Amino acid sequence: MKTGMLLICVTLLFLFGCCDQTFILHRGGKIPVDTGKNVHEYHHIYKETTYVPQPQVETKLQPETPLSNSGVGTLKDDHRKTTTLENPDNRMISFEITADYPAGTLKPDSILMNGKEASQDNYYDTNSYEYIVQKSGYYRLEGRVAASDKDETISLQMLCKPRELRLNVTDEKTSEKVACEVFLQSQKVSDGSKLKPGLRYLKIQAQGYQSYEDSNFVLPVGEGVYEITKSLTPVQQKIVVVKPEVVPPQAKIVLELKITGDYPKGEQIFPETVMISEKEMGSGDTIAPGQHNLVIRYPGYEVYQSKINVPSGVSPYVLQAELVSLPRTVETLINYDVYPSQAQSSKLGACQVYLQKEDASERVLVSTGDKVKPGQYELLVRRPAYSEIQEKIRIWPSSNAYKIQKTMEAKHRVVQAEVDFDIAPPQYLESHVIDFIDIDTKVPRAVRPGGSIKPGKYNYIVNKPGYQMVGGAKPINIEPDESPFGINETLEALPRQLTFDATYQGKLILAKEILVNGKLTQYENRYAPGKYRIEAKFAEYQTIAQDIEVIPGVGPFVVKLTLVKK
Repeated sequence: MKTGMLLICVTLLFLFGCCDQTFILHRGGKIPVDTGKNVHEYHHIYKETTYVPQPQVETKLQPETPLSNSGVGTLKDDHRKTTTLENPDNRMISFEITADYPAGTLKPDSILMNGKEASQDNYYDTNSYEYIVQKSGYYRLEGRVAASDKDETISLQMLCKPRELRLNVTDEKTSEKVACEVFLQSQKVSDGSKLKPGLRYLKIQAQGYQSYEDSNFVLPVGEGVYEITKSLTPVQQKIVVVKPEVVPPQAKIVLELKITGDYPKGEQIFPETVMISEKEMGSGDTIAPGQHNLVIRYPGYEVYQSKINVPSGVSPYVLQAELVSLPRTVETLINYDVYPSQAQSSKLGACQVYLQKEDASERVLVSTGDKVKPGQYELLVRRPAYSEIQEKIRIWPSSNAYKIQKTMEAKHRVVQAEVDFDIAPPQYLESHVIDFIDIDTKVPRAVRPGGSIKPGKYNYIVNKPGYQMVGGAKPINIEPDESPFGINETLEALPRQLTFDATYQGKLILAKEILVNGKLTQYENRYAPGKYRIEAKFAEYQTIAQDIEVIPGVGPFVVKLTLVKK
């Protein structure tokens, strides 16, 4: 019955033979074969599979040439016929990806095609594909590419995600937090506000401080909370300069304070208390002529003590004094985007924080509890496996500790992958790729050997067409370190289906049966790469018995059968 149905199908093919393709009929589907080319191109339309077979061309080998596992599949029969595997017929699928912000071309972190990293050369078989495009800070895109033999360019625009804001506005001198209002464009924002990234006008205002404005503020694209950090400068109190005048001896003398500090040099300050002869006084108060004891106190400065002599007949009396700033306690608060484990932290050593005063030639190593003289410094934060932080800072006089609060970013680590194969892969297969999937964000990162990866916690798997990693995906914690990160894995070749190409003078010929190692083969059967004995029987053609070697690859392995009339 099955033989009769197959004969009917062959008859239909000849009746509709106006096209330039014939079809190899097989259980579950059909394969069009371009009979006008020397190298056949196969486009499978199988059920329950998306594979395209590797085409083969017939070549000759010398009788003494042995079977090998060099990437060439070899078929042998009594006539020493062989078959060599070629690359499959492909089409090009390329992506043109832009962003809503910043406008222009965008390079994604990853493009997955049917769950695997996109091909570097953009060539794919003619089946359909489900694609996923991902980029940190953007919504991921998903779509489908229909089955086709035509090249296709997919144009996509990625939309950036809103970012949560955190405000960190402090007093420039004391480093204390300041209650303020923050506006982006005309929108008032606060901790927890969410805004789309982009270019905006930023304004920060607070009572008693100079307003801060930035017409080119950029809220960058990214993941997580974005902190707006700014120090505001206190507004200087208005100084009224009163010229001393000669007054009658009995007239009251007005006190005028002009107190400055050694840093910033010459900048007027307004002390907390000025005691003259044990009486608290300020500008505008009256003072009696004669000798007085003077005590000035202001946080962050040494107590100023002196004797003054107020002359009679001159008003106002201008009291001038320069306060000396006290060394300020330093508090180092260093955080990390990726924290090392306790053991790794011991290996890396402690973080080092250096301060170099603007007029000094050497850096000074500081830590929490140390005291430094107020002034302008160059800050350097250094630790192995992390990117250095280098910037200018100003330490103002204050009785509070000066907080050096920074976050260090872990350097990427080079990935060195030692991969063993149970069967050596042919040269035409793409090189292996390590897919790292971030455990927290679920964002995949594809890394080729010699590439680099950000330290963190991942699930990883080594992928190569035609192979699978022994044991499947594994969790891993990549610690911050200066040295390369090594991965040692074994890949095993996947079993493949067999497809048989048997034509005679351009006509499709159906075998009565095909045996593989003595057993009748079915379409669903898969065969591990290796050597097999094939026996194909035909009604009007000689039985073909030959040895083949199935080599690792993607999709069905194509066996070409050369027919001879009985």
